[in-house]
Amino acid sequence: MTQCARLGYGTRLEGWDVSDPAHPSRRWSRPLTNNAQFAYLAFRPDGRLLAV
Repeated sequence: MTQCARLGYGTRLEGWDVSDPAHPSRRWSRPLTNNAQFAYLAFRPDGRLLAV
């Protein structure tokens, strides 16, 4: 699985499976506690942990 994470409108952090770029699928979504305009994100090499 190829993963991508993004901020969704400053209120949610979303994780996406982009294995098929023509049909990405959202895998998870979590609320943010503040109205973030940007964040630094990094996946662990095995893809099982996202640092924010």
